Amino acid sequence: QKFVEYNIIDVELVDRLEDKMKLIELALTMAYDAKVNYEDVFYQVRMWDTIIYNYLKRRNIVIPPKERSEKDQIYFRIAELSFKQKDYSRSLSAYKEVIKNTQIKSRMQLSNLKIVQIYRLQYKYDLASSLIKNMLIDENYQGIYAGLELELAKLYQIQNKNDEYISRLNGIVKDYPRTKESAESSFLLGESTLIKSREFDDALRYYAMVRSEFRSSLFNKSAQLRIKEINTFSKLKNEYDAWISDTLLDTAKNINKQLFNNKATAKMLYGIAELEALHFSSMDSALIYIDKLINLKNNKHLLAKALYMKSVILDEFKQAEEARVLKSRLILEFPQSDYAFAILNSDSSFSNDIKTSNDCLLYTSPSPRDRTRS
Repeated sequence: QKFVEYNIIDVELVDRLEDKMKLIELALTMAYDAKVNYEDVFYQVRMWDTIIYNYLKRRNIVIPPKERSEKDQIYFRIAELSFKQKDYSRSLSAYKEVIKNTQIKSRMQLSNLKIVQIYRLQYKYDLASSLIKNMLIDENYQGIYAGLELELAKLYQIQNKNDEYISRLNGIVKDYPRTKESAESSFLLGESTLIKSREFDDALRYYAMVRSEFRSSLFNKSAQLRIKEINTFSKLKNEYDAWISDTLLDTAKNINKQLFNNKATAKMLYGIAELEALHFSSMDSALIYIDKLINLKNNKHLLAKALYMKSVILDEFKQAEEARVLKSRLILEFPQSDYAFAILNSDSSFSNDIKTSNDCLLYTSPSPRDRTRS
């Protein structure tokens, strides 16, 4: 009841003030005159900005902001679609138009970053590097400093400046933590450590950092896959080393055991070789383990696969004669394998007289019912 009584008193006081000062009437008059909302009359800049805008608009002196914003949005959409379609020239032109027309600072910054990326993809490395360095000393581009640093690191990688590349990536992780750029830098550090340095423990540490740096990073799945590959590789290596130790203790009485173990060993050797060649880009190391598999005694398990893989690697090394010898051996010893069919299908210089797995499917023996009819 007291709140109601106080409210009545307040309304009466406001009514008496309005009769004397006419403030509410003045606010309504100003709002109608300036064409603004009632609350806007309390803001000097907002009200005068609207008055000036309407004055100029009546005389067709200024373009309405909406038209400019729509133009900016159209160019930005064109730029993004062209970039995805790898039409970099069109994308570059569109991003430049976005910069001319946009009033949104973040969009202007992003467009500049995309222009740098396009220059890199167009092999205009000097132009990209110069643009990056100019923006890194300009505070107007502070919002994309991390992205610019990452682009500069990628330019160093392309130019084989490995020390500068690694230093720049470490700097991004340190100076811009918990960002998508620091997550990508962590992944790239892992790649460099794995492929070039062959330091598996350090590589695992970098890959593990990707998720902690930025949970929504596009590199999270790739980093987790790398961790799985390294762990699998380490497990296979340890198992193979243990097998070597056991083999040294084997005697002639353990021939059956050795035959059984050779199948498991073949899987180990092929697994290691496959990871080295197809995942770690270490062809030389892969060849060592493939040779061990090929020379494994009393076992033909995975031999066809090993011969085929080695022939493919030798082809990449431009050792055509050695590769041809392996392919001939594969066709001779495993004529019905899919690998023999792949070789015959891709290289007409090999004889087609040998029956492959496809031939066996096409030319099956007739059924007893067919023989009866004949």
